[in-house]
Amino acid sequence: MVLATFMLIAKPVKGMYCDAVGLFSNGICADVASGVDVEEPTPEPSEEAEQCVILLEEEGCSQCEQDNCTCLPGVNSGFYSASDIIGSLVIKAGIEYHVYQSGLTEDGCYDVYIEDNMATWSKVGDASDCKDVSHLESWYTPVCK
Repeated sequence: MVLATFMLIAKPVKGMYCDAVGLFSNGICADVASGVDVEEPTPEPSEEAEQCVILLEEEGCSQCEQDNCTCLPGVNSGFYSASDIIGSLVIKAGIEYHVYQSGLTEDGCYDVYIEDNMATWSKVGDASDCKDVSHLESWYTPVCK
């Protein structure tokens, strides 16, 4: 009888304990006896989570017909001043697409610098895998990597 009373009291006490622990551990309360999580929080989507565009390589510049991209002719070096902040610059060279984000990137084939609404690029490598620039895509939403 004492054991039955203890079991009846233990369950609500455990629930209160888990609620209290949940306040300090993002809502996770493990059942020690079974090792199973009894309550697991659902992650909240972050307002700061940055969205990105999936680059569809097979579409080439036709994907740029959207409002968030500008297709530029292929030249091995140049300067581009966009009307909006550049999220990514994509260089199509040969069959490869090279995606660059803000800042300076020197990858051995191309030196690319992106800051706010300005981008510069230059083909610097002469190895066989450093192809001439076919075209460029200036994306105002970053391209997913």
